[in-house]
Amino acid sequence: MKRIKRLFPFLLIVMLITAVACALAACGDLYNYKHTYDNESLYTVASSGRAGISEITDIDVDWYNGTITVIGGEAGSLVTFSEFSEGEEPSRDTTMHYLVDGTTLRIKYAKSGTLSVGKLVKHLTVTVPSDMYLGEIDIDGTSAEISVIDISAREIEVDSVSGFVNLKCSANDVNVDTVSGDLYLECNADKVEVDSVSGNSTIKCNTSPSRLYVDTMSGNILLRLTGDMGFTLKYSTNSGLFKNAFTDTQQVGTDCFVYLNGVCDYEVDSESGDLTVERLAV
Repeated sequence: MKRIKRLFPFLLIVMLITAVACALAACGDLYNYKHTYDNESLYTVASSGRAGISEITDIDVDWYNGTITVIGGEAGSLVTFSEFSEGEEPSRDTTMHYLVDGTTLRIKYAKSGTLSVGKLVKHLTVTVPSDMYLGEIDIDGTSAEISVIDISAREIEVDSVSGFVNLKCSANDVNVDTVSGDLYLECNADKVEVDSVSGNSTIKCNTSPSRLYVDTMSGNILLRLTGDMGFTLKYSTNSGLFKNAFTDTQQVGTDCFVYLNGVCDYEVDSESGDLTVERLAV
């Protein structure tokens, strides 16, 4: 089976731990933040910062709880980033830590190690100049909602456990892994890969990717395609329903559909989630 299915037992454990953590937080107990990273002594501790676009090409974010927003702003020479908190004020240990590591801007939720962060919820905003083309954006969120809006990059990778993921971007490669959070992805991309356990996924492709792969256990999938290029769609499921607006596709076998010359390669694997393919007006 595919990667997400091989990881399913582990992901169930992660979901259970997250649910227990949320239940404890609701009862007024403390969250336990645990994240270890190298070179902690080199990081700057501050609620805001900036980096010149001549300094960095990549952005790496690890965030625990709250929201992460990476958004395109006005053209300029600086990438800016800041956090604001709710629930309680962060201590020095739980204030944002950041480092320009070579050509990578690294942003961490707190200091390295295990911390009790109470009911602290923090919201991170990273603003990137609209004329900046990034190399790689790598975002890891535990229970944080994640938004990447009006960003162009070579590669965008997002990993989330339970937060909603909202991506509107342009990239060569887009990779999203989520456990229970829903996904909305609107992109111009050459390659798209989505792995999910139970979150619903809406994927709108404004241009035809050459490769699109979606793997889910029970989440429903909505693909919105332009049909400006031919594609071959392979759909494998145990009990999910399939609705296809491309009525002019040719069915090849029981789970393969070819549109026009079939040049683009699309594959969807699902245990029980439904797949709906809509046709965008062009």
